[in-house]
Amino acid sequence: MIEFSSEYLRGVVERLEALGSHPQGFRVAGTREEREATAFIAGEMRSLGLEDVTEEPVPVDGWRLEEAFVELADGTRFDCASFGGVPETGKKGISGELVAVGRGGRRQLDRLDVRGKVALVEWQLARLWPYHVGLELGLRGASAMIVYSPPGGPFYQAPGALGTFDGIWHAEGPPCVTATKEDGARLAARIGEQVRVVLRAPLARGAEAANVVGELRGRRAGAPAIVAGHHDGWFGAAFDDATGVAVTLELARAFTEAGIRPERTIAFVSHTAEEYGIAESAYD
Repeated sequence: MIEFSSEYLRGVVERLEALGSHPQGFRVAGTREEREATAFIAGEMRSLGLEDVTEEPVPVDGWRLEEAFVELADGTRFDCASFGGVPETGKKGISGELVAVGRGGRRQLDRLDVRGKVALVEWQLARLWPYHVGLELGLRGASAMIVYSPPGGPFYQAPGALGTFDGIWHAEGPPCVTATKEDGARLAARIGEQVRVVLRAPLARGAEAANVVGELRGRRAGAPAIVAGHHDGWFGAAFDDATGVAVTLELARAFTEAGIRPERTIAFVSHTAEEYGIAESAYD
């Protein structure tokens, strides 16, 4: 009889959720937080009795979010996040006049002078991704951009929701932070004022991440069945994909505890770089 443990599932999720480079989470491929996660997962696999447990090295571009905010001249700050792979500003940040560019299409930008300014971008349409707007803004000389999805927009519509995504950022794009729809509206009321954008998120090209693999040996030779989740993640939360890793480990725990020997080997895997792993690429 196979029995599953909700306590074990919760314990794995809580352990992974606690790992992050930022107060709101972020255990991204190639960072020390991600390697803490792989060490934990590998240790669990060994303790559960899986065989040939390995942390397989994976070369990646590691992007590590440390801090992100927008500051007004009076010192008011708005907490922000950013997209994976976006270039950082450094601790000093980038200051400039705040200019509203709407959705940031070419028609909107052709009517504006954004050179040396901080662009406030409304993510109105799912198909017009911020990296497209970032390329246009960068080529037109904008120094930084702030993105928010206004009411009715395609993402981040829950109250106070702060968003992120894979950046797929062009090399010519400026530093960019994301704001909540509420803070975006507050910033829209301060157009023409000086603001400071701070994004501390170093990019380590050629960093090392890892997949974790452990096997439950089968009775016959042949290609294994694979059960897998990914341990890297953006914000701290159970979803995407701490729950997937927890289920992977719990299946391994339940099977080994029940003494099951499958016909085919089962490879239990926790993999890296689902969220981010290659800079300046559509396949990040």
